[in-house]
Amino acid sequence: MINTMLLIEFIEGVASQLPVLIVALVGVIVTLTRWKDAPSARVWSLLGFGIAIILCFLVPASQVGVRYWIMQNPMNHVTVTTAFTVLTIFWSVLRAASYVSLLVAIFAGRPGTV
Repeated sequence: MINTMLLIEFIEGVASQLPVLIVALVGVIVTLTRWKDAPSARVWSLLGFGIAIILCFLVPASQVGVRYWIMQNPMNHVTVTTAFTVLTIFWSVLRAASYVSLLVAIFAGRPGTV
């Protein structure tokens, strides 16, 4: 019962990320099809979209994992809140890294820039 519930929670988490996942997949496809147009930007673009795609699966998986850990090891409210806060900050930093990579891709190879 618990495993089914966690699986459903994971699927719902991935479903909530579908808009980001679709845009990132399209970004990868566009980057790969226009590979020769901007060679210095392609790596940064693929890195940014790749991080975004990976996060679409890792964020829900980590939330389900922490929730399962909490169900197996009852803890006080402060510990649970701290665990989710640290996790949220970590994922936010990685999401920001994907945006930074995309920003670098925009300016890569232009004269007078990165």
